[in-house]
Amino acid sequence: MGKLDDKVAIVTGAARGLGRAYARRLASLGAKIAVADLNLRSYEEFEAEAKDMSADSTVAEIQAAGGEALGIELDVTDRDAVEAMVARVIAEWGRVDVLVANAGGGRGRPVDTKASGLDPALLQLVVAMNLFGTVYSCNAVAPIMKEQRSGRIITVSSVAGTAPSKDGGYAHYGAAKAAIAHYTRYLAQDLGPYGITANCIAPCHRDRPHHADRDPGQQPEQSGSRRARRAAPARHGRGLRQGRRVSRDRSLRLCDRCGHPDRWRSLARLTS
Repeated sequence: MGKLDDKVAIVTGAARGLGRAYARRLASLGAKIAVADLNLRSYEEFEAEAKDMSADSTVAEIQAAGGEALGIELDVTDRDAVEAMVARVIAEWGRVDVLVANAGGGRGRPVDTKASGLDPALLQLVVAMNLFGTVYSCNAVAPIMKEQRSGRIITVSSVAGTAPSKDGGYAHYGAAKAAIAHYTRYLAQDLGPYGITANCIAPCHRDRPHHADRDPGQQPEQSGSRRARRAAPARHGRGLRQGRRVSRDRSLRLCDRCGHPDRWRSLARLTS
Protein backbone atom coordinates (compact mmCIF):
# COMPACT_ATOMS: atom_id res chain seq x y z
CA MET A 1 0.00 0.00 0.00
CA GLY A 2 1.14 3.53 -0.73
CA LYS A 3 1.39 6.32 1.83
CA LEU A 4 -1.14 8.37 -0.12
CA ASP A 5 -3.64 5.67 -1.03
CA ASP A 6 -7.16 7.13 -1.35
CA LYS A 7 -5.79 10.67 -1.27
CA VAL A 8 -6.51 13.19 -4.03
CA ALA A 9 -3.86 15.65 -5.21
CA ILE A 10 -4.03 18.60 -7.58
CA VAL A 11 -0.78 19.65 -9.26
CA THR A 12 -0.89 22.79 -11.38
CA GLY A 13 1.63 23.24 -14.18
CA ALA A 14 2.00 19.46 -14.27
CA ALA A 15 2.30 18.84 -18.01
CA ARG A 16 6.08 19.02 -17.94
CA GLY A 17 9.22 19.59 -15.89
CA LEU A 18 8.91 20.06 -12.15
CA GLY A 19 5.14 19.80 -12.13
CA ARG A 20 5.30 16.51 -14.01
CA ALA A 21 7.86 15.19 -11.51
CA TYR A 22 5.69 16.20 -8.56
CA ALA A 23 2.61 14.61 -10.11
CA ARG A 24 4.36 11.34 -10.92
CA ARG A 25 5.91 11.11 -7.46
CA LEU A 26 2.59 11.67 -5.72
CA ALA A 27 0.99 9.09 -8.01
CA SER A 28 3.72 6.59 -7.12
CA LEU A 29 2.74 7.04 -3.47
CA GLY A 30 -0.84 6.09 -4.30
CA ALA A 31 -2.59 9.43 -4.77
CA LYS A 32 -5.15 10.15 -7.45
CA ILE A 33 -3.76 13.06 -9.48
CA ALA A 34 -5.47 16.00 -11.16
CA VAL A 35 -2.94 17.17 -13.74
CA ALA A 36 -3.73 20.82 -14.43
CA ASP A 37 -1.96 22.92 -17.03
CA LEU A 38 -2.55 25.54 -19.69
CA ASN A 39 -1.59 22.91 -22.27
CA LEU A 40 -1.38 19.25 -21.31
CA ARG A 41 1.18 18.70 -24.09
CA SER A 42 3.35 21.75 -23.40
CA TYR A 43 6.44 19.54 -23.23
CA GLU A 44 6.36 19.48 -27.04
CA GLU A 45 7.92 22.97 -27.03
CA PHE A 46 11.11 21.59 -25.48
CA GLU A 47 13.03 18.93 -27.39
CA ALA A 48 14.82 17.35 -24.44
CA GLU A 49 11.62 17.17 -22.39
CA ALA A 50 9.72 15.66 -25.30
CA LYS A 51 12.35 12.91 -25.53
CA ASP A 52 12.03 12.28 -21.80
CA MET A 53 8.29 11.58 -21.98
CA SER A 54 7.29 7.92 -21.81
CA ALA A 55 3.73 8.61 -23.04
CA ASP A 56 1.87 11.42 -24.75
CA SER A 57 1.04 13.26 -21.51
CA THR A 58 1.66 13.23 -17.76
CA VAL A 59 -1.82 11.78 -17.33
CA ALA A 60 -1.01 8.93 -19.70
CA GLU A 61 2.30 8.26 -17.92
CA ILE A 62 0.56 7.96 -14.56
CA GLN A 63 -2.15 5.72 -15.96
CA ALA A 64 0.41 3.51 -17.69
CA ALA A 65 2.12 3.01 -14.34
CA GLY A 66 -1.15 1.85 -12.80
CA GLY A 67 -2.19 5.14 -11.24
CA GLU A 68 -5.35 7.19 -11.56
CA ALA A 69 -5.16 10.65 -13.14
CA LEU A 70 -7.37 13.34 -14.61
CA GLY A 71 -6.18 15.99 -17.07
CA ILE A 72 -7.60 19.53 -16.95
CA GLU A 73 -6.53 22.43 -19.14
CA LEU A 74 -6.95 25.90 -17.64
CA ASP A 75 -5.31 29.27 -17.12
CA VAL A 76 -4.53 29.75 -13.42
CA THR A 77 -4.78 33.53 -13.83
CA ASP A 78 -8.51 33.03 -14.44
CA ARG A 79 -10.11 32.67 -11.02
CA ASP A 80 -13.35 31.23 -12.38
CA ALA A 81 -11.41 28.61 -14.34
CA VAL A 82 -9.51 27.59 -11.20
CA GLU A 83 -12.74 27.27 -9.23
CA ALA A 84 -14.23 25.17 -12.02
CA MET A 85 -11.16 22.93 -12.07
CA VAL A 86 -11.44 22.23 -8.34
CA ALA A 87 -15.18 21.63 -8.70
CA ARG A 88 -14.47 19.05 -11.39
CA VAL A 89 -12.01 17.26 -9.11
CA ILE A 90 -14.61 17.18 -6.34
CA ALA A 91 -17.23 15.83 -8.76
CA GLU A 92 -14.80 13.10 -9.84
CA TRP A 93 -13.26 12.06 -6.52
CA GLY A 94 -15.17 13.84 -3.74
CA ARG A 95 -12.25 15.45 -1.92
CA VAL A 96 -8.93 17.30 -2.21
CA ASP A 97 -6.11 16.30 0.13
CA VAL A 98 -3.09 17.88 -1.54
CA LEU A 99 -2.48 20.96 -3.66
CA VAL A 100 0.87 21.62 -5.30
CA ALA A 101 0.54 25.15 -6.69
CA ASN A 102 3.37 24.87 -9.17
CA ALA A 103 2.09 26.77 -12.24
CA GLY A 104 3.94 29.97 -13.07
CA GLY A 105 6.99 31.18 -14.91
CA GLY A 106 8.66 34.28 -16.32
CA ARG A 107 8.51 36.38 -19.46
CA GLY A 108 10.90 38.85 -21.02
CA ARG A 109 14.69 39.06 -21.12
CA PRO A 110 16.73 39.83 -18.00
CA VAL A 111 18.18 42.91 -19.68
CA ASP A 112 14.66 44.24 -20.26
CA THR A 113 13.27 43.40 -16.83
CA LYS A 114 15.51 45.28 -14.45
CA ALA A 115 13.95 46.63 -11.29
CA SER A 116 14.05 50.29 -12.30
CA GLY A 117 12.49 49.85 -15.73
CA LEU A 118 9.77 47.21 -15.62
CA ASP A 119 7.14 47.30 -18.32
CA PRO A 120 3.71 47.52 -16.60
CA ALA A 121 2.09 44.95 -18.88
CA LEU A 122 4.90 42.45 -18.39
CA LEU A 123 4.84 43.04 -14.64
CA GLN A 124 1.11 42.39 -14.52
CA LEU A 125 1.44 39.21 -16.58
CA VAL A 126 4.22 37.64 -14.51
CA VAL A 127 2.69 38.58 -11.17
CA ALA A 128 -0.61 37.11 -12.33
CA MET A 129 1.00 33.89 -13.58
CA ASN A 130 2.84 33.32 -10.33
CA LEU A 131 1.29 35.09 -7.35
CA PHE A 132 -2.33 35.41 -8.45
CA GLY A 133 -2.42 31.88 -9.84
CA THR A 134 -1.07 30.55 -6.56
CA VAL A 135 -3.54 32.55 -4.48
CA TYR A 136 -6.50 31.53 -6.65
CA SER A 137 -5.52 27.86 -6.40
CA CYS A 138 -5.11 27.98 -2.63
CA ASN A 139 -8.37 29.88 -2.17
CA ALA A 140 -10.22 27.34 -4.28
CA VAL A 141 -9.16 24.31 -2.22
CA ALA A 142 -9.19 25.95 1.23
CA PRO A 143 -12.95 25.66 1.91
CA ILE A 144 -12.87 21.97 1.00
CA MET A 145 -9.86 21.26 3.19
CA LYS A 146 -11.41 23.23 6.06
CA GLU A 147 -14.52 21.07 5.86
CA GLN A 148 -12.35 17.95 5.82
CA ARG A 149 -10.29 19.32 8.72
CA SER A 150 -7.19 18.21 6.84
CA GLY A 151 -5.09 19.09 3.82
CA ARG A 152 -1.60 19.75 2.54
CA ILE A 153 -0.74 22.80 0.44
CA ILE A 154 2.66 23.22 -1.20
CA THR A 155 3.43 26.43 -3.05
CA VAL A 156 6.43 26.95 -5.31
CA SER A 157 8.76 29.92 -4.96
CA SER A 158 12.28 30.06 -6.43
CA VAL A 159 15.80 30.90 -5.43
CA ALA A 160 15.12 34.06 -7.44
CA GLY A 161 12.70 34.97 -4.65
CA THR A 162 15.36 34.61 -1.96
CA ALA A 163 18.14 36.74 -3.49
CA PRO A 164 18.32 39.22 -6.41
CA SER A 165 20.23 38.71 -9.62
CA LYS A 166 23.58 40.49 -9.88
CA ASP A 167 22.34 42.98 -12.45
CA GLY A 168 18.81 43.46 -11.11
CA GLY A 169 17.26 41.66 -14.10
CA TYR A 170 14.12 39.51 -13.89
CA ALA A 171 12.94 41.64 -11.00
CA HIS A 172 9.26 40.99 -11.74
CA TYR A 173 9.75 37.24 -11.48
CA GLY A 174 11.88 37.37 -8.33
CA ALA A 175 9.46 39.74 -6.60
CA ALA A 176 6.48 37.53 -7.49
CA LYS A 177 8.25 34.46 -6.16
CA ALA A 178 9.22 36.23 -2.94
CA ALA A 179 5.59 37.24 -2.53
CA ILE A 180 4.51 33.60 -2.87
CA ALA A 181 6.82 32.57 -0.04
CA HIS A 182 5.49 35.28 2.27
CA TYR A 183 1.89 34.62 1.27
CA THR A 184 2.45 30.99 2.29
CA ARG A 185 3.45 32.10 5.78
CA TYR A 186 0.14 33.91 6.14
CA LEU A 187 -1.67 30.91 4.66
CA ALA A 188 -0.08 28.59 7.23
CA GLN A 189 -1.20 30.84 10.08
CA ASP A 190 -4.71 31.02 8.65
CA LEU A 191 -5.23 27.32 7.95
CA GLY A 192 -3.21 25.68 10.73
CA PRO A 193 -6.14 25.61 13.20
CA TYR A 194 -8.08 23.50 10.69
CA GLY A 195 -5.42 20.80 10.52
CA ILE A 196 -4.13 22.08 7.17
CA THR A 197 -0.45 22.64 6.51
CA ALA A 198 0.99 25.16 4.05
CA ASN A 199 4.62 24.99 2.98
CA CYS A 200 6.68 26.62 0.26
CA ILE A 201 9.59 25.17 -1.71
CA ALA A 202 12.22 27.09 -3.69
CA PRO A 203 13.74 24.95 -6.46
CA CYS A 204 17.33 25.67 -7.49
CA HIS A 205 17.45 26.99 -11.04
CA ARG A 206 20.98 25.70 -11.61
CA ASP A 207 19.84 22.11 -11.05
CA ARG A 208 17.17 22.20 -13.74
CA PRO A 209 17.93 20.38 -16.99
CA HIS A 210 16.95 21.31 -20.55
CA HIS A 211 18.15 24.92 -20.36
CA ALA A 212 19.50 24.69 -23.89
CA ASP A 213 15.99 24.15 -25.23
CA ARG A 214 14.50 27.20 -23.53
CA ASP A 215 14.09 30.69 -24.87
CA PRO A 216 16.34 32.80 -22.60
CA GLY A 217 13.45 35.22 -22.29
CA GLN A 218 11.30 32.64 -20.53
CA GLN A 219 11.73 30.93 -17.18
CA PRO A 220 9.03 28.30 -16.76
CA GLU A 221 8.50 26.65 -13.41
CA GLN A 222 8.40 23.08 -14.62
CA SER A 223 11.95 22.01 -15.46
CA GLY A 224 12.59 18.66 -13.74
CA SER A 225 14.79 19.65 -10.79
CA ARG A 226 15.48 17.00 -8.15
CA ARG A 227 16.80 19.38 -5.54
CA ALA A 228 14.92 22.06 -3.65
CA ARG A 229 15.65 24.45 -0.83
CA ARG A 230 13.56 24.85 2.24
CA ALA A 231 11.24 27.81 2.21
CA ALA A 232 8.41 29.02 4.43
CA PRO A 233 7.95 26.69 7.43
CA ALA A 234 4.38 26.14 8.53
CA ARG A 235 4.89 27.14 12.14
CA HIS A 236 4.70 30.82 13.13
CA GLY A 237 5.45 31.95 9.55
CA ARG A 238 9.19 32.21 10.13
CA GLY A 239 11.74 33.15 7.50
CA LEU A 240 13.22 31.31 4.57
CA ARG A 241 15.82 28.69 5.38
CA GLN A 242 18.11 26.61 3.24
CA GLY A 243 17.25 22.97 3.73
CA ARG A 244 19.05 19.71 4.26
CA ARG A 245 18.38 16.56 2.28
CA VAL A 246 15.66 14.22 3.42
CA SER A 247 15.27 10.55 2.68
CA ARG A 248 13.16 9.39 -0.25
CA ASP A 249 10.36 8.01 1.90
CA ARG A 250 9.80 11.45 3.39
CA SER A 251 9.35 13.15 0.02
CA LEU A 252 6.64 15.82 0.19
CA ARG A 253 5.97 14.85 3.83
CA LEU A 254 2.33 14.29 3.04
CA CYS A 255 1.49 11.02 4.80
CA ASP A 256 -0.78 11.01 7.84
CA ARG A 257 1.95 9.81 10.19
CA CYS A 258 4.09 12.92 9.68
CA GLY A 259 2.64 14.45 12.84
CA HIS A 260 0.72 17.50 13.94
CA PRO A 261 0.66 20.38 11.42
CA ASP A 262 2.42 22.72 13.85
CA ARG A 263 5.45 20.45 13.75
CA TRP A 264 5.68 20.40 9.97
CA ARG A 265 8.51 21.85 7.96
CA SER A 266 8.74 22.22 4.21
CA LEU A 267 10.56 19.59 2.25
CA ALA A 268 14.20 20.01 1.38
CA ARG A 269 14.37 17.62 -1.54
CA LEU A 270 11.86 16.24 -4.02
CA THR A 271 12.44 12.97 -5.80
CA SER A 272 10.59 11.85 -8.87
